[in-house]
Amino acid sequence: MIVLGCDTANETVREAVNSTGVRVIEGMQVAGFMNAKLSFQLPGNIAFKDCKIIPISGQQENSEMRV
Repeated sequence: MIVLGCDTANETVREAVNSTGVRVIEGMQVAGFMNAKLSFQLPGNIAFKDCKIIPISGQQENSEMRV
């Protein structure tokens, strides 16, 4: 099973499928938290503006992580 989520999501899935013998594969690596302003326009368009990635403590910021 491929998990597209953070470390906590991976652990949750591992615990859920532990007794089934299913192999859990981390499908992505978390770079940090997204900081953005939410924008809403009628009739129902939702967008994120001024997005940037805030690195998790202990990780170095990478200029390629900017959204």
